[in-house]
Amino acid sequence: MATIHVPLGKEMRIVGPAKLDVVSDFERFFSQTDFALQNPPTLASIAPTTAVAGTGAAFTLTATGTNFISGISKIFANGAELPTTWLSATSMTAPVNPANAAAGTVNVTVRTYSHETAPRVFTFT
Repeated sequence: MATIHVPLGKEMRIVGPAKLDVVSDFERFFSQTDFALQNPPTLASIAPTTAVAGTGAAFTLTATGTNFISGISKIFANGAELPTTWLSATSMTAPVNPANAAAGTVNVTVRTYSHETAPRVFTFT
């Protein structure tokens, strides 16, 4: 783990989850703090929301929301990461092949580091 010294009066920004040990030369004060994203991702909608299980050609699932980060944010289906293409801070896509899917619902989320959105439901009929 790297050690970074930040001079007094300077700002330090951390991208993603991190642990921070703070040491004061004057007070010998030690503390550890978990950091959270200031703007975690949100998932407003997915499109499409249904497909026929076991048939049909692959299609592209589009996730629309906020605070998506290129190369970091990923689309998940029932906890399994999908091959995600980042388009913008508000839009990402992933290919879905319904040929091997069973009828039922799938919870679709977006995960950025350890922050996960509320799910949107996709239904295979």
